[in-house]
Amino acid sequence: MVLGWFWGSSSSNDPVKNLDPSLEKVLKSQESRPSSLPKIESQTSYTQKLRETGDLPPARTSDSQSQPQSKVPPQSLFQDGRYAHLWKNYEPQAIVESRGETEIDKLKRLSEDNEMRRIELGKAALENCVFEQLAEVECLRNGSAYSKMTLCRPEKKTFLDCYEMQCKFLKALGYWDAVGDPPRADAIQMHSDKLWQRLKAQEAEIKKAKEEGRPVPQFDSILSPENVRAVGGSLKKLALPLPASNDGNYPYPSIPPDLRESFDKRIKNMSKEEAKVEEAVFLAEMEQKRSVILQGVGYLRAEGDARRKRFESGEATIGDRIKRWTNWDAWDSKFPLPADAQARQQPQAALPEVKK
Repeated sequence: MVLGWFWGSSSSNDPVKNLDPSLEKVLKSQESRPSSLPKIESQTSYTQKLRETGDLPPARTSDSQSQPQSKVPPQSLFQDGRYAHLWKNYEPQAIVESRGETEIDKLKRLSEDNEMRRIELGKAALENCVFEQLAEVECLRNGSAYSKMTLCRPEKKTFLDCYEMQCKFLKALGYWDAVGDPPRADAIQMHSDKLWQRLKAQEAEIKKAKEEGRPVPQFDSILSPENVRAVGGSLKKLALPLPASNDGNYPYPSIPPDLRESFDKRIKNMSKEEAKVEEAVFLAEMEQKRSVILQGVGYLRAEGDARRKRFESGEATIGDRIKRWTNWDAWDSKFPLPADAQARQQPQAALPEVKK
């Protein structure tokens, strides 16, 4: 018995020694060939390309030396620039799909995006009220007979109040526009939860003061800029309304004159504190609706421009002629675009997929 392992393996066990001479020659020629990366042509960086199309926010200016921008898109596994020649003509799927869309398809997508944002806002409000919801479920399962007979009314009221206020806070803080930006959406959601905790603490202090016979403490509006800064620090890009010039003695000067009648009906049965919160929510909703309308008007105007070009080139379709006969573009004069309309007509950020 030979213990070959004690002195090492024999050279006959080397797989390279047993190769065919021609194959060994090819292997050595491949090993001796110097490996070189493909030369990267000077071109506009992919990050800059996305910023030009509006899919990324503008780059932040800094005094420090900026890092070199990647020549490949984020989808590449090699961010050091390898295989950049394969990625130089790459375009995101959203851009490719938008080319084949008609203006009606864009309006449909705009409606679907807004519905998805409404669902995401409701989910965020529900997440912030999870403890109140668990308290209601626990009461229904293990509560007393009286609680079950009354369907746990106090716990249910607390949960519904929490959900309603969370929806208002999220709207006022700009969660609607932050759905496509997860870091900003998470920050706003945490701020909303802190505002709810602050509101509960204020209500507890008021209740305690009434029980002890002390003067009721006065607090600022829970959505005032001071309270937001005290609770959340220096969160940027909040959708809180800026105070406007007060004409007359109207108590809510930030509400435009043409919307005050509608706002007065909305706060008819509210307290002063609730009306202050509703003011911020009302302005946020009006801004959201205005943004959606401007985007829709932009799509329709683009469709009208394309139709006029087809008439000029003699390629008008039957549908184009019917729209001209029925004065289809009469609505255009009713929607004058403001100076910042060009920026508002850009498509909203892509929404994340919702797991079913």
